[in-house]
Amino acid sequence: MVCAGENGEVVYSLEVSTEAQYGHLFSLDSANGTLTLRQSLDRETQAQYLLTVIATDRGQSPSSAHATVTTHSKFPLFLIEICHIVVKVIV
Repeated sequence: MVCAGENGEVVYSLEVSTEAQYGHLFSLDSANGTLTLRQSLDRETQAQYLLTVIATDRGQSPSSAHATVTTHSKFPLFLIEICHIVVKVIV
């Protein structure tokens, strides 16, 4: 189902605890849901990150959905240049 008008406009955000814990490492574009790294991730420090992304429509009675994004690094260093994650949630 595709919604029109304000119900079809979606805003993306990191869940509050995800923002507090990982906001210094990850950035989420609120308009298109693109998740990017702010800095390199070091597997020696942490091998996996679990991020919760929320998509909310702009309707009169907003609906929202969430998705969990898991990042893994098989190598000791996860470089900014090779990491680009796009999260799209259809509400």
